Amino acid sequence: MKLAFIYMRLRAGQSVIVMGETGVGKTAIINYLADILSYDFRVLNMHEGISEDEILDFVRDADF
Repeated sequence: MKLAFIYMRLRAGQSVIVMGETGVGKTAIINYLADILSYDFRVLNMHEGISEDEILDFVRDADF
């Protein structure tokens, strides 16, 4: 179900943020979807030490 919702957002040109605990398969599900759709995606690994500037730089550099 989540995969379908992610796909629908991508088709609509909307950004997707996947959040969850460590090890629940967030990257795996996105890798799978990207592989079957031949879609590039960017990953920003959020962690305790990431700064606001790093997040803003990532968003600014994103190719929307």
